[in-house]
Amino acid sequence: MDIAPLTAGHRKSSDNLLMETRGHVLCMGLNRPEKRNAFDLDLYRELCLAYGELHRNPDLRCGVLYAEGDHFTAGLDLPAWADCFSRGQFPELPKLGLDPLGLDPRLQVGKPVVMAVQGICLTIGLELLLACDIRVAADTVRFGQIEIKRGIYRWGVPRFACSRKSAGEMPCGIC
Repeated sequence: MDIAPLTAGHRKSSDNLLMETRGHVLCMGLNRPEKRNAFDLDLYRELCLAYGELHRNPDLRCGVLYAEGDHFTAGLDLPAWADCFSRGQFPELPKLGLDPLGLDPRLQVGKPVVMAVQGICLTIGLELLLACDIRVAADTVRFGQIEIKRGIYRWGVPRFACSRKSAGEMPCGIC
């Protein structure tokens, strides 16, 4: 992926990730609708680079992560991640990339990220939601953390923690 800075209105895209600036906003679109936007290693690395661009570009004030097609993401494209799983390691971040999952505080994007989800949003989609700043969900979205069904330990830290006091205030009724 080309890492030259984006200018206002500039578009750049790859097969997996669309990028466009709108004013001071970097729009990042998952673009594998034929695979329900399942993350292969290329898509993950391109998103890391897009977060790096957002962080470093002084003309950008925030990012919006969305997905093309009917679904946000079906999670990981498991065959593509088999080597990582067999080594028990997460893929190395690209040189100018940042961690979109927010697992390493030193490598987190320093600007707000808004995430809009629709359709199904599984596994890595939930982890991305937890790492972003503002979440917008279609009223028909379906969430799922399905790694256990596949015998896989989750990479991120998706967990919902509510006190008894706040449980009644949660609009989604998860607590």
